[in-house]
Amino acid sequence: MIGAVRVLSDRMFRSIIYDLLVLPEFQNKGIGKELLKRCFEHFPNSEWLVQTTEKISSYYEKRGFKVNNDVFLTIPCKLFSHT
Repeated sequence: MIGAVRVLSDRMFRSIIYDLLVLPEFQNKGIGKELLKRCFEHFPNSEWLVQTTEKISSYYEKRGFKVNNDVFLTIPCKLFSHT
């Protein structure tokens, strides 16, 4: 496998890209772009979200994503303790 995308969608209103991965030696060959295209075609009426880092955000902006300054909240994972 040289690339993969992981998406969660309600199939109607919203789809979230959690991971888009392409092996480094295959990057810049249109594989990530094709994976995104197939996602958009699969859920064409969905709003698309992606959480990413500033370093990678320009990749998504080139593909039509806009920076959203809404509040993003999180609760850290609670690790099981061995008590």
